[in-house]
Parts: sequence; structure tokens; C-alpha cells
Amino acid sequence: MWGGDNINQEFCKFLRNVIGENVYDDFARENASDLLYILGQFESGKHSIRKKSTDEIYAQLPITLCNRYSRTTGKPLDGNMSIQSGKLVISAKECRSFFTQTIRNIVDHLKVILRKPECQDLQYILMVGGFSESPLVIDEMRSCFPDKRVISPVDAGVSVLKGAVLYGWNTEIITARPSPLTYGVSLYDTYNENIHDVSKSVLVGKKRIVLGLFEKIFTINEEINVGTKRSIKVHESYKRKPESLRGTEKEIEIFSSTEPNPRYVTDRNCTRHGRIVVPPPEGGWPEKVRGKVEFEFGGTELMVRFVDRFKLRCKRKCRLLCQ
Repeated sequence: MWGGDNINQEFCKFLRNVIGENVYDDFARENASDLLYILGQFESGKHSIRKKSTDEIYAQLPITLCNRYSRTTGKPLDGNMSIQSGKLVISAKECRSFFTQTIRNIVDHLKVILRKPECQDLQYILMVGGFSESPLVIDEMRSCFPDKRVISPVDAGVSVLKGAVLYGWNTEIITARPSPLTYGVSLYDTYNENIHDVSKSVLVGKKRIVLGLFEKIFTINEEINVGTKRSIKVHESYKRKPESLRGTEKEIEIFSSTEPNPRYVTDRNCTRHGRIVVPPPEGGWPEKVRGKVEFEFGGTELMVRFVDRFKLRCKRKCRLLCQ
């Protein structure tokens, strides 16, 4: 979300302004490998930028870019104030500006996290990933959180990879994790004017039904032990319904939300996360179908399955990747 790619994008904006949009777009489209060469030089140079550094960063420009600039503008590229002897020159101040918004976003997000009750006693901030190797990022983090010990380990850029390998060897090292979203299923119920929104209801015969109720299983940020199973009972009656319906597939929709207590699956922050399609058993569904949707919280994913009480040919499982 906020990492080194954002800095590279800011650099590309700077380069676009230096050589002009038309020249940049044509160059990026027809000389992609040379653009990657420039980005590689910037990638190496940006890690030398610190909070008070004054050294400039240089990037050798390929001949293809110089020629394209001359053909398009009728001027030599060296005539630009940011170009010296075929090299792009970026001041330390300019380079630091590439980091400003990204670091601000990270700091603001961390402040929100640290205000949570469960983080009140937190003493350390461990920085991992390639972006955390930037001295400027480390300096800013220590400046913004003086009461915390900010740790940047050796080889921080590959620490996430190392952690994934260790987890592959021993999955038991993770015993619990917070739920990334609120998960549940879409159900319907008899309308109750005291608790339901009439706009979410429909009249079926003489009975008013509420559709799209969000039946919650896991709550966002809830700490859940790996292997925890929870279920929601579901039922369907085919009494007095056309016989053809007993041969149709049964679909159960799984929804997620960024809110802790969504009421309806049509709420603004709700998204259909997946679905289970269950084919009917041989001969069709019985008159009354009773079953459950079972959620199992794994180490890296959420597993969902539907099991009916009669153990018919309808046990299905789908995997919903946690975001």
C-alpha cells in the first residue's frame, strides 16, 4: 500500500516533468528496458538519502532517450537544467520530497493503530520489507515515535520471505491472528418492524420477508485461534413449492465487511467475498433441508464449507483468501 513503489512513481513523475509528457510516454512505450535501467539507478541511489543529507543523486540517461528528446523538441537534452553531461541530477531535497506523502501515510496509519487499547503497552516497532531499509524512513520513524524503540533488522528486505519459509516448515509458530475483515453469510428472515428496515423487505404471499441480512461469523480485528470453527444454521423448505425447484443448485453467499457490525449485505462497506454452490443430491432435495455453513480460521486463509444434516451428496468446501 505504502512502500518503495510509491517512491518510484514519484520519481517517474519528476522525470516526466523534466523531459516532457510526450517524450516520456513515447520512451516508456518503445524503450521499456531503458526505462527500467534508469529506475534501477534511482533504486540504488534513493537508499543513500537521509533526513539531512545534501548529496545529489545521478542517473545516466540512455542514448535512446537523448535521441528521442532531440527529435521531439529540436533541442539537446543537456540544455535542460536537470541534465548534466547526459546524467539526470536530482537534489537531495527533491528526492526527499518523493518520500513525503508515503511516509506521512505510514505514520498516520501507525498512530491510529497505536491508539487502540490492545497497543497501549507496545514498546517496539519492527520494520521489515525493502522499504524499511531506507535510512530516511528509519530516521522519520524514530523522529515521529520517540517513545518507541524502532528496530530495523539486518536484511530487512528479505525478512518477510524468511518468515514465510519458516512458517512453511512449522505452521504452529502462528497460534492466533486478528481477523482481517468481518465475515458472514447472507440470510433472510421474517420481517419485524421493530428491528428491520422495511426497504429491505419483500412481500411473499401474505408474509413479509427481509432479504440480505448479514449473519456475522467473525468480527474484524477479533483475535482468533488458528483452527477455530464456527457455524451458522441454514434451512430451506420446499413444501408447497414447484417440484422443479428441488433439482436446482443451492447457493450460499459469503460476505465480508470492513465494519464490525454490518446489518445488511447491501451496506456500503460490504462485499460479496465468495459463494458456495451446492448441487442437489440424487432425486432432488428433501422437503426440508437443514444444514450449516461452517467457517474454519486457518493460518493464512479462511475455509468455508456447507454440510447438511442428512450427509447427502452436498458437502462442499471453498477457500476464501484472507485479505
